[in-house]
Amino acid sequence: MTEAHHVLIVEDSMTQAFSLEYLLSENGYQVAIATNGLQALEMAHLRKPDLVVSDITMPIMGGFEFCFRAKSDAALRDVPILLLTDLSNPDDIIHGLEARADGYITKPYEEGFLLSKIRSLLARLAEPPAEEEVGEAIEFSFNGEKHVITASRKHILDMFISTYEHSLAQKKILEQKQHELNDINARLASSIDSLKMSEERFRSLVETVPDIVYRLDSDGRFSFLNSAIERLGYHRGELIGTHFSEIISAAEVRAVSWQSAVGSRGDQPPTVPPKLFDERRSGQRMTAGLEVRLKTKSGVTVEHGEVKPLAHSPLVVEISSSGLYGEGAEMRRNYVGTVGVIRDITDRKKAQDALQHEREFLEKLINTVPLPIFFIDTHGALQRANSALFRFFGLDARSTLGLRWHDFLPA
Repeated sequence: MTEAHHVLIVEDSMTQAFSLEYLLSENGYQVAIATNGLQALEMAHLRKPDLVVSDITMPIMGGFEFCFRAKSDAALRDVPILLLTDLSNPDDIIHGLEARADGYITKPYEEGFLLSKIRSLLARLAEPPAEEEVGEAIEFSFNGEKHVITASRKHILDMFISTYEHSLAQKKILEQKQHELNDINARLASSIDSLKMSEERFRSLVETVPDIVYRLDSDGRFSFLNSAIERLGYHRGELIGTHFSEIISAAEVRAVSWQSAVGSRGDQPPTVPPKLFDERRSGQRMTAGLEVRLKTKSGVTVEHGEVKPLAHSPLVVEISSSGLYGEGAEMRRNYVGTVGVIRDITDRKKAQDALQHEREFLEKLINTVPLPIFFIDTHGALQRANSALFRFFGLDARSTLGLRWHDFLPA
C-alpha cells in the first residue's frame, strides 16, 4: 500500500490552517501545520515534506523568504512549494519567481482547483530527476522597482503555466458566479413583480373595505391610508407622514400611545395590558376593540347616499391593531410599524344609548304601577319586577332576581 504524501501547511491563521488541514486529510494526505516560515524550515528538516502549501504574509518569516531559503537549501530544494496569497497583482508572480516558488493560488481558493494543483506538483516527484539547470541572472524593472531572477528557464515556464492555469480557474469561477448572480437577479426580478402584483391586489381589496385601514411606521407616522379616511373629511395625502395623534382627541392620546402607556414605564409592565393605536404586540396580544374618539375635519361626507356635514365633531370608532416586525422571534426582531383597522361605531353607540334609554323608561313606567308586575324567562326565573312586588311580599330585589317564581311566591 502506497504511503500517503506528507504535506506541510504554513499558515498563521489557525482558522484557515485547520480548514485546509481538513480538506487535505479528507483527500488522503498526511498534514502538519507551521505558523510561520522559520518554524516551517525547522519542521521540514526534522521531517522532509513531499509538498508545502504556504501563506505569504506571516509574522517572523513570510512565505517569500521561507520559499527562497528552502529552495537555497540542498536538502529541501526539490520540495514543491505552492504559495497562497490574498493578493493577485503581478508583483506576487515576480516575487514568487525570485523565491523560485512552484506555483501560487489566490485566496479564497476553489477546493477542486487546489487539489488538482497539488496532485500535479506531486506527480513531478515520480518523474526521473532532470539535470539541474543553472539559471542565468535576469535583471529588470517593474513598477519602478528592480528585480533579479535567477530561476531556470524551465522553472520560469512552469511558473507562467501555473499562472495561466490559475487565470483559467479564476475565469471559470467568475463565470460560474456570474451565472449564479444572473439566476439570483432573475429570481429577484420575478419576486419583485409578484410582490408588486400582490401589493396591487391588496391595495385594490383594501380600497373596497368600508373601514379605515392604516399603517404606521416605527415613529407612529402614517405610511398608508385607504380612501375611507376621507369620510372624516381628510385627504389621505395630507396625513401621510404625520403622527397618528393628529386625528385623535387630545384627551385620549396618552392612553392609546405606546410611548405613554408602556414605554415610559421602563421594565415594569402595566397592571392591565393597554389597548393601543400604535400597537407593538401581535398575535393573541394585539389590540382589539379599542374605543376612541377621532377628530373630524370641516367638510361633507357621503354615507348610504346621504350627504352629511362634518364640523369638527368627534367620531367614536373601534380600533384593532397589530405590530409589524422583521425576521426572527418577536422580542428579537426590529419593530417596523403598526397595521390597524378603524371602524365607525357611531350608529352602534347611538343604538346602545337608545336601548339604554328605553330600558330606563320601562323601569320608571312599571314602577309607577301600584300592582305587582314581574317578568320571568322560559325557565321560570325572575328577570325583572316593579317595586310594588318587592314591597307586597317583603322581598329584597338583589337576592330575588334570578330565582324561580315558585321559590318566592306563596303557594
